[in-house]
Amino acid sequence: ILTLPYLSWPTGVSLAILDCDLAVSYLEVLPHVYPALSLGAWMVFDEYGHTTRYPEVRSVLDQWFHGKAQIMVADEYRAYIVKG
Repeated sequence: ILTLPYLSWPTGVSLAILDCDLAVSYLEVLPHVYPALSLGAWMVFDEYGHTTRYPEVRSVLDQWFHGKAQIMVADEYRAYIVKG
């Protein structure tokens, strides 16, 4: 995670699949990955619905994307956004 700010991030990314497990990891990754997404790109979150094992992930993602994108539930564990 310490290297994230120093990486050269691409632009125009059309799909990002995040499997971070921990809420704090999502908070570290999102500020770097989200800006790299092109309009209409998808970002998938693996632990969104797994509230027993990863209880903080859903609320962290809901708060981070508030006003940016609507989170849509894909199945019992995964969710996604489409960058608009």
